[in-house]
Amino acid sequence: MRIALVLFGVALLAVLIVLAPGGPKEHEAGAATGSFLRDVTIVSREDGQSRWRLSSAGVRLAQDGAAARMRGVLLTFPERGMKVAAREGVYDFDAGNLALSGEVRAETGDLVVTAPAVRVDSRTGTVRTDQDVLLTARSFRVTGRGMEARENTVKVLHDVRAEFF
Repeated sequence: MRIALVLFGVALLAVLIVLAPGGPKEHEAGAATGSFLRDVTIVSREDGQSRWRLSSAGVRLAQDGAAARMRGVLLTFPERGMKVAAREGVYDFDAGNLALSGEVRAETGDLVVTAPAVRVDSRTGTVRTDQDVLLTARSFRVTGRGMEARENTVKVLHDVRAEFF
């Protein structure tokens, strides 16, 4: 269970890495501020292998260029068989924060982690939510309120309940 939560945290941090300073950014790739990009896909390759792939049905850049609003966000890690999906995402370039919302769902194997929304702080590498969290697999189900993930530590903060079957 701890490994699953760590993988969820790592997946969300990967989204951050993609959009962090030094990573690929649409507004540095020639798009004008206030632009809308449709069907955007960014692929990270190493030694000819795809490490991760970030897709979005649409990206709208703020007029001031300080934020990018994404819809239909999907991040996949082919080598790990992992994917993270959210209905919406907003990346604040100045603050370095990524907010994913709209039933954030991370899957790997038979394990699924969901939360209504999460926030990722690029400066601290912390993934947080103060909303409900659900972790399910074939043999267990864990629920709670609030989550904090950083490096190799993931904590479900309140009202933790576990069912094993």
